[in-house]
Amino acid sequence: MDKYIQLNLQKYFPDKIVTNLYSTNLSLYQLVAKTARERGLNISQYLEMLGFEYILLPRGRQSNFDSVTANLLLKDYDVTQSELAKWLNITQQAVSSNLKRKSNGISWVSNQITSEEEAIILYMVENKLFTLYEDDLIVAIRTNYEMPCIIFVYNNEPKVVFEMSNTLINVLVNNNYHRFREIDFQFKEELVPVFVFGEKYAKPKQSDTRKRIIQYCRKRKIGLDDYFSLLGFKGCVDSRVMTDEEIIEIIEKYVIKDNVVFFPHTAEHYFQLVSRASRAKMTIDQFFEFFGYIKVDSRLESSYRNKIEEYKKDLEEYLVEGTSNKLILKSDSSIYRRLYPFAKRRGITVDEFLKEIGFERVFDKNASVKFDSFVRNGVTAGI
Repeated sequence: MDKYIQLNLQKYFPDKIVTNLYSTNLSLYQLVAKTARERGLNISQYLEMLGFEYILLPRGRQSNFDSVTANLLLKDYDVTQSELAKWLNITQQAVSSNLKRKSNGISWVSNQITSEEEAIILYMVENKLFTLYEDDLIVAIRTNYEMPCIIFVYNNEPKVVFEMSNTLINVLVNNNYHRFREIDFQFKEELVPVFVFGEKYAKPKQSDTRKRIIQYCRKRKIGLDDYFSLLGFKGCVDSRVMTDEEIIEIIEKYVIKDNVVFFPHTAEHYFQLVSRASRAKMTIDQFFEFFGYIKVDSRLESSYRNKIEEYKKDLEEYLVEGTSNKLILKSDSSIYRRLYPFAKRRGITVDEFLKEIGFERVFDKNASVKFDSFVRNGVTAGI
């Protein structure tokens, strides 16, 4: 490949001084840029390796300023005047002057993306990049929070793509480039996912993260809860809120066997967990059941058996008529929700636990049970 590129460069630049390669032969430029990137070099370094000198265009080319597209990028796509100045290799004052004069040269807008350009975009997405600088090539992915656009700047000449192939759009959308900007990814890196009553919340790593997010949400005109939902969280908590992991760590101190807990009033953490259960509108027994444990009144085996008998008595309401051990148990019933975490913590399914205590779960739609409705009082946890 190096020899092929070298021979083609000699055709266009026999003096071995390469200038304006992009305009001279776009395909050759893209091949050089791709090969250089694969070798971990920039274009200048790669051409020097091949024995050529690479000279960029001089500063100050302003003739092709598109104020309409520039204003759109500034207003809706979070592009700044300083970025435009850097990309066009002109001063920020020149950008401002062109905007005021409403300068309109050749339109920057295009709907053409080459396969080489698409490969660059895929590389950026894979590496979570929003702006790529490579000698006289700049590529930026920006969004108006609905759809992304791609900005290519070759030799200080922009090409802005708002409409692209469905394949490329799907890649960008699937990686959240349509609704997130670089700052959103940075915020997410500063948040630790924690679980509170089974729901995923964000816990900031730094003390000022929440404050900065609040300020950002005001600027973006989005509610704080809605923003955390976009990031994949139920909400945000601080160190004062006990996580599920912290609660389970405490509960494990009082396990007497399997997931059976003896938790007397004299326990060190009694009032801490009772208070937490109360705020979640649960009894302490319901609180332990939510996390997959059974609270017993003593260390005696009989206490555990009594608790199992309570379960069995509740399950009798779900028996199929005419049977003594077959039951229909919907997964949205309150008793199922009580049994599920208990069984899961033991490493078995609800059906396996039912068999242990003498029941068999069936799924016959034509079977009838001994009560009129499956709806019973459930437990809703809250922070």
